[in-house]
Amino acid sequence: MRLTRTVPRNLDVASGTKQRSVRSLRTELIGDRLTLRRPLAQDGRELHKSYLSDPACARFLQRSAFVEEAHSVRLLARLGEALLANGEGMFGWVITIGRTDLPIGLLTCIAEGQAVQIHYGLARSHWGKGLATEAVGLGTQALLECGRFDRIYTTCAAEHTASRVVLEKCGFEAERLLLKALTLPSLGEMPSDGVRYSFIRK
Repeated sequence: MRLTRTVPRNLDVASGTKQRSVRSLRTELIGDRLTLRRPLAQDGRELHKSYLSDPACARFLQRSAFVEEAHSVRLLARLGEALLANGEGMFGWVITIGRTDLPIGLLTCIAEGQAVQIHYGLARSHWGKGLATEAVGLGTQALLECGRFDRIYTTCAAEHTASRVVLEKCGFEAERLLLKALTLPSLGEMPSDGVRYSFIRK
């Protein structure tokens, strides 16, 4: 999914300068196979079983697999509330399969002024189907359209080839290699190299 980097801005007649047109973040993003929607506390139970507690899904993350279901429930509730508050701090969408509304993953965002950091993942049973690419494309487009962010970025493990392919398919560009920048609990105590990817509005 290739995304446009140019988003229209309104002209301030008095000053003659272009001003940012800011809109609320959408709480539902509909794609060909997926729907990204506002997370609910009850999604935490399903995602805990299929995604958040799975060590394989946490392999390249800067967290361990969750142990307690209550932790997953609290996370989903927090993300949903923040999305309704128009993306203050950490917010996100739950990734669901079309009409079934089955939660299969998360797209999490951390707002940092006019930049936003993203993280994403899917339950293992849905790997290798191109769904992560669709989810990241939908989320990136929504973040650009809201008008708040000029830069969307993430840092993924250098050896996480699948994630790097997803980002590149969505138009993200590799900025630089970050040596020993990531602590990945699943891979042990030694820091891992990361690659910073970004999508910059032009």
